[in-house]
Amino acid sequence: MATPSAREEGGKWVPDRDAFRPLDGTPPFISRKSILKAIGETPESERPLRFGAAWDGATTDRWLSAWTTACISDAPIPAGCIGMLSLDHGIRPGKQAAALLAYHAATARFWLLDEVAGGDVATSSQQDAANILEMLRRNGITWDAIDFWIGDRSAAATRGDARKDNAALRRYIAEELRINADRFPRIEVPYKSAGTLTSGFRQLNALFASKTFLVHPRCTNFIKACERWNGDKRSGLKDILDAARYGMETCLSGRTRLTATVTTRQTR
Repeated sequence: MATPSAREEGGKWVPDRDAFRPLDGTPPFISRKSILKAIGETPESERPLRFGAAWDGATTDRWLSAWTTACISDAPIPAGCIGMLSLDHGIRPGKQAAALLAYHAATARFWLLDEVAGGDVATSSQQDAANILEMLRRNGITWDAIDFWIGDRSAAATRGDARKDNAALRRYIAEELRINADRFPRIEVPYKSAGTLTSGFRQLNALFASKTFLVHPRCTNFIKACERWNGDKRSGLKDILDAARYGMETCLSGRTRLTATVTTRQTR
């Protein structure tokens, strides 16, 4: 039977005192400081399961419980960052989302610099291409300064023949740039398997706890999603979170060789 390593007191989880009592002269396997850190990184809804040896999780209004306004910053990013454009495809109004990310491999820190998300009308792949290029322009970044382009699996409408995928978007971006499609980088599909959605959001929550994922204040849709998303996989709030998550997971997965070809710079 699992033994609790922490308990809830006054609405906060704290390490259980019994977890630190030596057993037969053997010291505890993990320190109080380490448990406090793990509690802070764990979504609030999962704390009873992971630390209280409970059968059920907690019902919460916000899944990304480590998010605070301290994660919002417009400070310039350091030199040598890896630039990423990460996408979540969607057919219905407001479902298409794009996230402009920078990753500093030496310090394992992320910055969400800008976004394309929200809206109350459906967009075509051609409009998505124009919106992405406009986002790059307002940040003073050229398309070839992006080291990785990452896009979700294709999305198709349940009615009609509407479809969005990486190949079509790549073609339309090339047309907007008036270059050969072969010159434009391939948009890679993020790795997915059973459980990657939940584990990815756990990673994101942990980054918020350590303040190693910072968000520019212009990313209002992402900020709103962090404040309000309750874990519902059908919620429209999840789309921009998914877009950013794909880029973050690609960097931390170890499946991609990360090399910054240029210095990505941020403009206010």
